[in-house]
Amino acid sequence: MPHSEKRKKKTPSKLDDYETSFSHENRQGSKLKHTKQKERKARDIGLFFFSNPEKNKYQTSTSKKNLVKKQFLTALGIDNMKPADYIASPLDQNDSVAVTPVNLLKKQGGRGLFAKQYIPAGTCIGVYTGVVFESQKDFDLYFKENPNADNAYTMNVGAKVVDGAIQGNFTRYINFSDSQPNTMFVEGILNRRKVAKVMTTRDLYEGEQLLIDYNQYSEDFSKKYFFLNPEDGMYSAKEIRDINCEEYTLMEMTADIDALQIKENDFVYATTIGNVILQNGRLSRLEIMPDQSALDLPFLKTSRFKVILDFDEADNFTPLMLACYAGQLENVDWLTNQKVNINRQQHHSGNCPLFLALDGYADGGINDRAIYREIIQLLIKKEANILIHDRADMTFIHKAISVLSTRDFKSILTLIQEQEHILFSDLFTYLDESDLDILFYCLNTKFFDKAKILLDMFPDYFNESSKNKQQKFHCKKEFKNAISDYNEVDKSDLMRILGDSKYNVPAEFLDALTSNEEEQPSYSL
Repeated sequence: MPHSEKRKKKTPSKLDDYETSFSHENRQGSKLKHTKQKERKARDIGLFFFSNPEKNKYQTSTSKKNLVKKQFLTALGIDNMKPADYIASPLDQNDSVAVTPVNLLKKQGGRGLFAKQYIPAGTCIGVYTGVVFESQKDFDLYFKENPNADNAYTMNVGAKVVDGAIQGNFTRYINFSDSQPNTMFVEGILNRRKVAKVMTTRDLYEGEQLLIDYNQYSEDFSKKYFFLNPEDGMYSAKEIRDINCEEYTLMEMTADIDALQIKENDFVYATTIGNVILQNGRLSRLEIMPDQSALDLPFLKTSRFKVILDFDEADNFTPLMLACYAGQLENVDWLTNQKVNINRQQHHSGNCPLFLALDGYADGGINDRAIYREIIQLLIKKEANILIHDRADMTFIHKAISVLSTRDFKSILTLIQEQEHILFSDLFTYLDESDLDILFYCLNTKFFDKAKILLDMFPDYFNESSKNKQQKFHCKKEFKNAISDYNEVDKSDLMRILGDSKYNVPAEFLDALTSNEEEQPSYSL
């Protein structure tokens, strides 16, 4: 089940109803031991989604039914469930998906769910099933009485809790990603009961891994687990080279690239596409067009003995990532027109094409900035995910604050505000590892000019962040955290901005600039 990323997130308003109906609690990676206590408790207080015994018209023996079910599980690729534990639903698209080991997660025995064929956007691939507890209280009691239990597979459906840890269907194998989800949970009704449907959010193609965002927070997510991509499958880095041996060539790097953890004289395996980018060539001049499947094949790093390092050992990178870092605007345009994954992340760092364009901007000269700005603008127009994050929970905007010039920052923010696929207020809903959203990150790093740009574009920030006493308390606490090391000059500079009446900054926040008093929480009306 999901190897999740840590993400601190304020719930966007457009997800309020979704969050109320569906939550996935404390995603963690350990396996749940199948104890007799669990079986007894489930029988005592739980129901089963779609698992009531069917009337046996022909008196088929239990052993024969289990054999048929075992063959069914084998066809799905499931080898770690008992036939009696599989709970199907009438909406399951069994022929469209398969469970397959994920090489990146091999040390944990990790598996994932993959498309076996083209699946259109908006398809219900199945219903999330499992043991049903009548209330959260019942599940909490069970969890307390079973210390070895794992709550990584629980989901709230209305007032009930569905636990897919041991019993469930193939949907329990969908791994987590809040950066590249291609499925989502949608509340539905089936047989007059509320259920959680799993719906595709975009077209999926054969071989792609299904990923889902549980919209939850865990302290471990970004710190301990890999960043997963739809392309991550069962093959090791060496096997990918072997399968595509005609594409790959061993190349020696001629310079250090710190952003990609590459040193001069390192050897990497590069594809035809990768070689053109390494040599600063033009992909548009290729005489023979590579197969679509080869366009996004990553560079493969090697050890000092030229042995290919596997994906869990080293951060590999794609041709698009390198083209973005190298400032090759024409090649970035060519690759994005070929529909390569513009959101693909490095498994360890979480870096993606947008982040590497920022790294190139930072490492290049002033005269190079225009090219990198154009690359960033191109990626945004192609609907790159600007809410993608790294190990420190830094989103693209968090990073851009420290990297871009004020002029370029405003230009990029203006473009983002114009995009119909982006809700501008969502930019303010993600917190970094220090609990700072993008505005408070500006204040903490004392980029006052960029803070003013953000407030000018979203003047309702303080109104939206202080709708009730609890929200206002947390917002004020984060505000105090952001300005904790201010001197009198800093406070005066910030007061000149926040004192503008068009921002509707509550008096308590302005008072915080002159007060060191610790406020205690009070949520009463």
